[in-house]
Amino acid sequence: MNVLANVAAESLAGLELKRRRKLRGGWIVATLLLLAVPWGLNSTALAVVCQICIAIVFALSYNVLLGQTGVLSFGHSLYAGCAGFFTAHAMNLAAKGQFLALPVAFMPLVGAVAGAALGIVFGYVASRRHGMPFAMITLGTVELVHAASLMFNGFFGGESGVTTNRVYGGTFAGLSFGPQSQVYYLILAWGALSAFLMYWYRFTPLGRMSFALRDNPARTEFIGYDSNKIRYLSMIVSCIFAGIAGSLAAINFEIVTHESVSVSAASLILVYTFIGGTTLFYGPIIGAIIGTLFTGVASGIFAAWYLYLGVFFIAIVVWAPTGIAGLIDAAVLVWKHSTVRGLWAALGLAFLPAVSGVAGFVLLTEMLYHRTFIVGSDTGVMVFGITADTNSVMHWTIAAGLVAVSGALFLIARRPFRAKWGLAQEQVTAAVREGVSS
Repeated sequence: MNVLANVAAESLAGLELKRRRKLRGGWIVATLLLLAVPWGLNSTALAVVCQICIAIVFALSYNVLLGQTGVLSFGHSLYAGCAGFFTAHAMNLAAKGQFLALPVAFMPLVGAVAGAALGIVFGYVASRRHGMPFAMITLGTVELVHAASLMFNGFFGGESGVTTNRVYGGTFAGLSFGPQSQVYYLILAWGALSAFLMYWYRFTPLGRMSFALRDNPARTEFIGYDSNKIRYLSMIVSCIFAGIAGSLAAINFEIVTHESVSVSAASLILVYTFIGGTTLFYGPIIGAIIGTLFTGVASGIFAAWYLYLGVFFIAIVVWAPTGIAGLIDAAVLVWKHSTVRGLWAALGLAFLPAVSGVAGFVLLTEMLYHRTFIVGSDTGVMVFGITADTNSVMHWTIAAGLVAVSGALFLIARRPFRAKWGLAQEQVTAAVREGVSS
């Protein structure tokens, strides 16, 4: 993976135009699919899709800092959460005929302005430093605002938060935004616009210089650019789109609480972005989809879902530092340029015991969780449609045996796959370099 990452970095200039043309087709196909989503989903499933769209905007805005500028922030929820509070208050004022009676369709503009203002204020302090000091400053600011959210009830609403109603002032273009399908199209419109603008921003002079700052800060300074200014402006841009995500969340849920400006909310978006991958634009999109499904769907199926998310995050950081998007990109390159025989068969032989081992681990964890935290006579736990008895020695033996046997088979199957994958990497490296030089 490291070889492929280096090759992709050095060949970016030569392959950029071709990649952008392919992405345009992907944008069109994805838009058509997203427009057709409400036709086949009920309101509950559509609500999950709305959360995914909001998380995508939030993750992409975070990656403007992390993946594009190369600075780690622990306080990005501050900008989305506070923008959500501003939006909720603006909606309540608009319902009373105040605040220019702004329609709900334009409320994300309030979040954008609020995010920019907060980025100007807090970013001025944080951007004076880089690396770990930057991360610690952002952590301190989000802790400060979260503590203040429980003290200043007039704005933050205390522990109850601020509630609002997105249905006010009649209809806009024939839409009341009461049904979830209408809210979905509103979120989709703002999400698509935000994603397009963030993608376009990568090719602006500021976006280019943020990449340069990430890759070589010393050289950026040497040629006359102020690294503090680049970080500052990049943070403002990031906060604008984080504010839009916060506004969309306020419109979707019709409530904003102090949890929106907590460290846990900032940590989740960090996890989502890392899982998807920070080096490619669509990485945070994949991470937001997987992360939202973990929190919104897996939490209703598995009791220890937070543990699985943490284990998955650690596995990605250790074995796939470029994220799932990096794995996909590497697999595509290997598919196009590699002629190693038996590579995909070796991958399948390693993949099957990995899946069975994960299933055994989940079964073992759910049984242990049920036995530890569930008090009562109910000893049965449902996992993958099968009821396991936590008092049965046989069920514990099956779960532990599945983990042990699958782990051993995976270690055996991994060796030939790693050898074939190494040969495939060498072929891809040679093919890509030859294509760039020609």
